[in-house]
Amino acid sequence: MRALIQKCREFTGNFVFCFQLLFKSNRKSMIFLLATNMVASVGPFINMYVMKSIIDQLTSILSAGFVLDEALRSIVILLCILAFVKIFMGFLQSYIQKLSDLQVQDLLTYINLQLMKKSAQIDISYFDIPKNFDELNHSRQNAHAMHQMVFATGNTISALFRCAANLILAIHVNWWISVLVLLFMVPKYAFKKKAEKKNYEFEKSQFRDSRFAGYLYALLFDKPAAKEIRLFDTGDDLIERYVRIQRKLTQDKNKHANTMRLRDILADFPSVAMQIWIKIYIVYRVLIREKTIGDFTYITGIFENLNSSVSSILNSAAAFIGYNERIRDFKKYFMLRESAVESGDLTLEEIHKIEFKNVSFQYPGSKTVLHNLSFEIDQHEKAMLIGLNGSGKTTVIKLLTRFYEPTEGSILINGIPVQNYDVKALRRAIATVFQDFNVFSFTIRENVAIGNFSRFSDTEAIRDSLDFSNFNNERYLEAKNVDLYINKNFESDGIELSGGQKQKLAISRAILRDSELIVLDEPTAALDPLAESEILDAFNDLYKDKTLIMVAHRLSAAVKMDKIIFMESGKVIGVGRHHDLYASELKYKELFDLQANKYT
Repeated sequence: MRALIQKCREFTGNFVFCFQLLFKSNRKSMIFLLATNMVASVGPFINMYVMKSIIDQLTSILSAGFVLDEALRSIVILLCILAFVKIFMGFLQSYIQKLSDLQVQDLLTYINLQLMKKSAQIDISYFDIPKNFDELNHSRQNAHAMHQMVFATGNTISALFRCAANLILAIHVNWWISVLVLLFMVPKYAFKKKAEKKNYEFEKSQFRDSRFAGYLYALLFDKPAAKEIRLFDTGDDLIERYVRIQRKLTQDKNKHANTMRLRDILADFPSVAMQIWIKIYIVYRVLIREKTIGDFTYITGIFENLNSSVSSILNSAAAFIGYNERIRDFKKYFMLRESAVESGDLTLEEIHKIEFKNVSFQYPGSKTVLHNLSFEIDQHEKAMLIGLNGSGKTTVIKLLTRFYEPTEGSILINGIPVQNYDVKALRRAIATVFQDFNVFSFTIRENVAIGNFSRFSDTEAIRDSLDFSNFNNERYLEAKNVDLYINKNFESDGIELSGGQKQKLAISRAILRDSELIVLDEPTAALDPLAESEILDAFNDLYKDKTLIMVAHRLSAAVKMDKIIFMESGKVIGVGRHHDLYASELKYKELFDLQANKYT
């Protein structure tokens, strides 16, 4: 009993959820669509009753053996009514279809928009767990199925009106046949519910292979991958793997489809058998003159409509229950918290001091990467985080920008825990360039202004930021045209950028942002030593009154820094200026000398 109650609650919750989505997509359109469906549901009954009257009139005329003028006029009037009803219903159905198509588009747009908003806002830690990528893509895949489910909700409501009217008429005609019709629909519901669940389980079982096949397909059209594919002559191998996976997917789909077709036949058998029996029974009643031929048309039509409307409702109910997992997964993603990071309400105007106190951190499902980390950075200091790969430098920046929360310890700005600051205000106060920055297929202006959209129209400021980073693309330098598109994905005259030029573009974003704190994660990795030196000198000159934190592997810039934080395996093993660390920390000295020798 408890399980039944739980299923009823879940069904009701899913129905309400879908109904809410339907109305949120376009409230006015949906109300009007429901109203027109209610009107349209009356049409078949009028049609059936008129046809019954016409047939009865014709039967009377034929049995009398002569044509009565009054009867003939009555038939003509009924035929005119029938024609009018058909024309009106045809127009109404056409209009309903048009409204439905528009509603479907509105609904799909709304669902996709909500998914996009959620994807843009959810906490970055969500993407650190591999299985979450499957959930994300599964939700995107479910969007189309969900819009069908949600729209089916509207159709179900319309079917409820039709079913209620049909049931009233059917009970009036014969109550016990009505009960039998309803009972014989139960097996179809059971079959349908199980089939929907099997369909979803099958989709999930194929999802990984389908996603991998999509990845292989995309690789052959991916420009960055084109060089390696041709260099190592892997095109045929990729195609072969794609064909092999697609063949397996097709075979599995065909096998599943055949199984589902057999289930559908078995599911429909009881209700079809019942409809045949009803027709035989009414024919018998006509033959013994208890019913007229018009009654046969009318009664069988009522029970067929009852069967159809009940079937529509049960199909939707089965879909909601059978798709329960699908809806649950969609709701789970749809209702994710936008961020696991708690936001305070303090604004941040100036940064006087940054403190890491005994900070430890562990990525979800991974080992601890920071161990009891402690250091300070004062206002206007130029600090550098250095260390080998895997030492935790980038993680420090992610914690400072509050993409994650420390597992242990605390991070303070101006003596106040970062949790007390408004997250957006905190990030506005920090101009950050990560090593895995992204260059978008937009214009140069749009790419730079991402750092500060309030200055989108300030062409001179954008050009100044590009000049500062020494952005040296020839096409751009010809006319300082910031409206040139980057790459040729959408514009044939787009410009192609080298790795170094992309990095300079990312640095320009940070400059335009003009924040209190500049954080650069490997900002010169793609630059030659001369370009690196020029940019660092420019930063030191331009940002004398700002705080700079730089993450780097190369130590050539270390001598210009006010403070060096030397890290190894997630721990701070030395803090100080270059000459202090060079004299006191052997590992730092060895690493610096090793790199210096490469340039001598």
